[in-house]
Parts: sequence; C-alpha cells; structure tokens
Amino acid sequence: MLNIKQWQKITFLSYFFVANVLFIYALGFSTNFAYAQTVGYEDFFNHAQQVNRVIYTFGLMAVAIGGLNLMFESQKRKNYYMSNLILGLGSSFVFIIAAILIIINVTPLMNDYIELFGAEDSPARLTFVFNGGKYTLSTFIIGYVISGIMTIVAVPIAIITTKKYQISANKRKAGN
Repeated sequence: MLNIKQWQKITFLSYFFVANVLFIYALGFSTNFAYAQTVGYEDFFNHAQQVNRVIYTFGLMAVAIGGLNLMFESQKRKNYYMSNLILGLGSSFVFIIAAILIIINVTPLMNDYIELFGAEDSPARLTFVFNGGKYTLSTFIIGYVISGIMTIVAVPIAIITTKKYQISANKRKAGN
C-alpha cells in the first residue's frame, strides 16, 4: 500500500506529464483539418480552430501550473503552505474545466466532421482525401481519452493537496 508521500509524488508528476501531453495534443489538433480549408470547407476549419484555441489555452495553463508545482516542490514537500494548497487545487480545477470544455467542444466538431466527410463516396470526402487529408476519428477519440485521464489525475491531486495542507496546518498549530 502506498503512503501519502508516494501518492503525492506520483500524482504531481502524473499531472505534469499529462499537462505536457495535453499541450502537444493542442499543437497537433488541427493539422489534418487544415486540408478541409483547402477544399472549400472554411466553416469547418474555423470551428476546428476555435476548438483548438480552447485546448491550447488550457494546455498552456496546465503546463505553467505544473511548472509552478515543481518549482514549489509540491511533489515532495513535507510541509504544505498556502501556495501549495492554491497550486494543487488550481491544478485540479484547470484539469477538470479543461476536460469538460474539451468534451463540450470536440463533440459537435466530431459530428460536423462525420456529417461532412463520413460517407465513403461523398464528394467532400473524396476531395478531402485526394488533397492530402485522412479521414479518421482518432483526433476526437484522443481528446476524449485525455479528458478522462485529466479527470482521473485531478481528483487525487485535490485530495492529497487538501490532506497534506491539513497535516501541515495541524503540525504548525501544535508547534505554537
């Protein structure tokens, strides 16, 4: 059975890793959709860009907060201070909001994608593929998977951060 110190290290390092995965996902999100713009589906491309901006913004925020967690040594600090509490809970908050927004934004985009390019013999799909695009739903599925992983990582971070802060506060109180 893992103790709280081991969980602390695992969860905060997992957070930083997943934050970087989210950021890399944001960088590659619209790559395949750029072909849609070249074949006359400007509205779809613009929608994909809006979704990409949301993912990119939260990916950048998550990496920045993850870096601050590492700087404040949240992954190994024995005594937690208010800064660790704010960063830990902020980390959880960013991941949960990002996961919700990814699902909310990716779902209609995926539906548009399927509607436009789903039929194998549709002129849109043939033009899209002929011009270098590849019909695949993997970009959307990866978004759902990352959202699930972010939620799974966010919960223990909130629990561990709160627990460590309570333990540290009780030690400080007992020491005075």
